[in-house]
Amino acid sequence: CLMNVVSSYFSQAGVWGRGQFSNRGTGGSNINLEAASEQPAEATENDGTKAISQNSLVALAQYTLKQVRRLVILVTGMTVLLIGIIMFVTPGPALIVIPAGLGILAIEFAWARKLLVKAKAQVSKSISSFTEQQEKKPSDK
Repeated sequence: CLMNVVSSYFSQAGVWGRGQFSNRGTGGSNINLEAASEQPAEATENDGTKAISQNSLVALAQYTLKQVRRLVILVTGMTVLLIGIIMFVTPGPALIVIPAGLGILAIEFAWARKLLVKAKAQVSKSISSFTEQQEKKPSDK
């Protein structure tokens, strides 16, 4: 709910994807130093005091929200992944929960995305070899 309000505010203000701290599509938390040098972070008011510009505050808020989102995805994904690993020794659908945890982590992290692709390939390979073995078996009927 709060995220929707904040995102609608930023989209109406037209600041998504062009701030100093924008890292959309990079998958990381790099700060765009060129954009930061183009826009001064502080402005001098009439009385000589320095005030932080509104653009800098918006960019900082956007950067902070992205980092909070990454943290929430990390904690959620790791929790689901850990529960899946625990399910290997306890009763439960570990083979369903572990890929779900990797899928959550793959939203934001490239290493999880690569691991999920490898896991999908291994499962596909196992299923195809199993079906081939079942077709080769003579039927007892």
